Amino acid sequence: MKDSPEISEICSENVLRIQVETCSSLYEKWKDEKSWFHNVPRKGISTEVEYIDTRPDAGNTLPVVLCLHGAPGSHQDFSLLRSRLISYPIRIICPNFPTYSLTKTKKFGHYAEEKAEYILDFLKALELTRVDMLIGHSSSIYPSVIILDSEYGSTLKSLVFLNPCGHRRIQAMKYPILDKTSAYFYQYKFFRFFIKHLGKPVLVITKCPVKLENMDNLFLSVTTVNHSHYKRLSEKLEKLKANKEIAKMLIFAENDKLIQKEIFYEMAKMLGIESDNIEVYDHNGLQQKSSMDSGYPKGIALQDGGHYAFLSHSKIVNNAIAEMVENVLLLANEHESR
Repeated sequence: MKDSPEISEICSENVLRIQVETCSSLYEKWKDEKSWFHNVPRKGISTEVEYIDTRPDAGNTLPVVLCLHGAPGSHQDFSLLRSRLISYPIRIICPNFPTYSLTKTKKFGHYAEEKAEYILDFLKALELTRVDMLIGHSSSIYPSVIILDSEYGSTLKSLVFLNPCGHRRIQAMKYPILDKTSAYFYQYKFFRFFIKHLGKPVLVITKCPVKLENMDNLFLSVTTVNHSHYKRLSEKLEKLKANKEIAKMLIFAENDKLIQKEIFYEMAKMLGIESDNIEVYDHNGLQQKSSMDSGYPKGIALQDGGHYAFLSHSKIVNNAIAEMVENVLLLANEHESR
């Protein structure tokens, strides 16, 4: 891992938990619209959310930075980022999305709408009235763009996407029929037993780029992308492009094994990030190309680093986000407090 000295700076943080009632109105809507969704509990679900909150006593007095991980993932993915930003007068909140265990016990389908509703109900449970910065990794881009259409969208000042999943099929999902069929049957205990024992050889033969150590995590990833409605993302990004009130930054690695680099560059253009405003860093983390404009929207292309480039090149990425906090969040908060 590059920039390893930064690891020693990880701050000590308490993991918090809160019980959240979620998806009730969404399931009511789906029950009426989708006849195949007959097994969904009409009253929604109750679940415990595990999260990190750097300043839980701050209420709504400080700018709120919301960090959303991919699938699989956890609040631990943002430990280095929190360490870099902890000195700023901001409140950083990093919740865990549900794991596949919630699918087994309560039929949570990991649809983009479900995950967005889950986060919105979590924010309301914390009595938050603002989200000033949203940082999303990988598949969290799908619930993120839905959250932007909520009441929190009006308080958002900056947005960061880290190696986001795409607006078209990513290379990790190159066998759509196999992906959808296996993910569907994996929901059921009887079929899950056979898939766990017989599925690995098939995945090896098909050269699955995802690690196979944990089949629940693998199918969490597959299910999340299958239920993302990724074809709707282009329209959402174009809408974001037109919103000049939100500062936008896209950070990605060109050698991501899950998502082809062409998708990242296409998404950058949809967000209004021209090629002249994309910084490029080589394999050693040395800048090869600077951006013409010092402001936003802005892109950062890392020639390596993989799907977790924000960890393997943590210093570059975290400094860029810290600069955004200083130039956007803190300045805006200063103006609002006058």
